[in-house]
Amino acid sequence: MSLPSKKELITRIILQDLKHNQLIKSLRDLGFDDSGVYSLDLLSIVASLLGIPEEKLSEHWVATYQNLMDKSTSLPISDLGTELRELAEEGYHLLESC
Repeated sequence: MSLPSKKELITRIILQDLKHNQLIKSLRDLGFDDSGVYSLDLLSIVASLLGIPEEKLSEHWVATYQNLMDKSTSLPISDLGTELRELAEEGYHLLESC
């Protein structure tokens, strides 16, 4: 079994963040607000893997990442997050080109 490529690893991390974002949004809709306590901060990990130091993150890059999270809430929720895979791949390409 080989290790995933850097692109695949980043895409998987984005996918998991999208899925987590769906959970947090659903909980908020039910009246449970965590006030950001359960934020995973995967944004900085993705940036790091793309070679972008945290202090050099542009507002555009952060907004692009947040837009992905916002889009995830309109997609169906599933165990494996398969509906999110395409969005995660799109996100990888958008973030890489920022």
